[in-house]
Amino acid sequence: MTSLLMPPASRTAPTAPANSAGGDARVRDQRLREQCRQFEALLLGKLLQQMRATVPKPGGLFAESAAERMSREMYDERLCDTLARRGTLGVAQRLYTSVSRTANGATAAAAPTAAGQVA
Repeated sequence: MTSLLMPPASRTAPTAPANSAGGDARVRDQRLREQCRQFEALLLGKLLQQMRATVPKPGGLFAESAAERMSREMYDERLCDTLARRGTLGVAQRLYTSVSRTANGATAAAAPTAAGQVA
């Protein structure tokens, strides 16, 4: 059984080193975008899990089987991943914008000034 916390290797961003500084920044940007998308999928998964917990479960003769539970979990995971890839809620994009702006601000603040001192 898969988990939203540990995405399969096929869904992770490439980790090959780039040849140039521009390529390195592009790879970091792609990885950040993918991580933000994965976070949105995780958030959607938790939201769906909590929503499903509010629905009464049938008991007695029609109790849920392990196969039904596993099938539903796999469906939910796929649904959340698809919704996150489409950018349905926009959480990943907002997170990416915020984190990249913060990272760029931190990089600019750490860059030496004309006098050779760090700002």
